Amino acid sequence: MKINHKVLSLPPFISTSWKNIFSLHMEDLEQGPVMVILLKNGVQIEIPSLDPLIAGAIFTAHAQYLEELPSKTPPPLHLNEALQKMGFAHFSIGMEEIENRHNALEHNPNQMDLPDIPKEIIDKLVSISHIMGIENFHGSSKAESDCKCIHCQIARVIDQEKQKEISESIEEEVTLEDLRFRLWDINETGHQLYRVSNPLDTQEHYDVILRDPIGCTCGEKNCEHIHAVLNS
Repeated sequence: MKINHKVLSLPPFISTSWKNIFSLHMEDLEQGPVMVILLKNGVQIEIPSLDPLIAGAIFTAHAQYLEELPSKTPPPLHLNEALQKMGFAHFSIGMEEIENRHNALEHNPNQMDLPDIPKEIIDKLVSISHIMGIENFHGSSKAESDCKCIHCQIARVIDQEKQKEISESIEEEVTLEDLRFRLWDINETGHQLYRVSNPLDTQEHYDVILRDPIGCTCGEKNCEHIHAVLNS
């Protein structure tokens, strides 16, 4: 088990980084409180019989992760102001637009035939775009086909970055074993004799006998431990 501001590892239910988790909450079901974890890929994981201290630690770690995320809504800057802050104010392409009060990074069909912006400059402009937040531009962040205006050249590089992040995220995808859901660990200890253990609390275990009469050391007839063995 590992719970911190970067990782949630709670075998055998889940082991992944917080960036793969969309949300989590508690639900009161018939069998008791259940933690519901929703992953960004749409998979929902339910963890029952969770110790309140562990549940509290999970919520605290998730809150810490969210607090450490960089703000996605920075105050907008005009491109010339951002260039000056980065010590790169002498950008020759589109300088007239940089100097006026309009956002120079919105899509501009009049620039569709511009030459390729040098890599050194495009990298700096991409950095500026992240600072300004491309979603704050008046134009769409999507590059137009065959257009080479400043906006579209930057948008293509940003799109390549996003595709790379998606590829890396897929490589870190949660495995089926991580998502395997079970309430009890079941081990055969003898002929028609089984040890049923709580995977979250090794101190909680029961012995189930399938010989006639069928029984369980929990003392209850037709209990969930017997059903767990019969369904395994």
